[in-house]
Amino acid sequence: SMRIEIKQPGEQIDITASGAGVNPLALGGGNAYIATQFEALVSQRNLRHVAEKLSLPKEWGTTLDGAVAELMGRIKIKPVEGTSMVDIIVTHPNAQTACAVCAQVTSSYREIRDREETQKIHDAIADRKEVLEQSAAKLDRKAENVRYHIANSKYLAGMWTNAPESS
Repeated sequence: SMRIEIKQPGEQIDITASGAGVNPLALGGGNAYIATQFEALVSQRNLRHVAEKLSLPKEWGTTLDGAVAELMGRIKIKPVEGTSMVDIIVTHPNAQTACAVCAQVTSSYREIRDREETQKIHDAIADRKEVLEQSAAKLDRKAENVRYHIANSKYLAGMWTNAPESS
C-alpha cells in the first residue's frame, strides 16, 4: 500500500480569455475536487494507462480490458478522513507486482493530470491570444477611421497646420 496526497491546482496567472481572473485549472474546490481525484486514481482511464505501462496484458496473458478489470478488483482506495490524503492498497499474490502496480497507479495519475492541466493552460492561452488579436484588429480599424477623418476634414486639417492662413 501507499499513501499519497492529492494537491489542488495552485494559483495561476490569469490567462483566461475574459481576463475575469478565473483559474483555468479550477474544477471546483475543497472536498468535491479531492473526491473526483480519488475516483480518477482508479478510473478506467488511469488503470488502462497502468496496465499499458507495466505490460500487464502480456504478463497476465489477457487483453488490455481484461487487465483493467483485474486491476479494478485488486486496487482499493481509502481516503484518510479530514485530509487530502488517500491510501492506495493493491492486493496480488506477487508482492513485487503489487508494489509495481501501486507505484504505477500514482505515476499514471500524475502523468495524466499533468498532461490535462498543461492542455487546459495551452487552451486558455490560445483563447486569450485570440481575444487580444480581435481587440487589436478593432483598435487598428478605429485608428484608421480617425486618420481618415483627420485627413479629409477641412476643420480638423486646419487645426493641425502651424502656419497662419493668409488673407
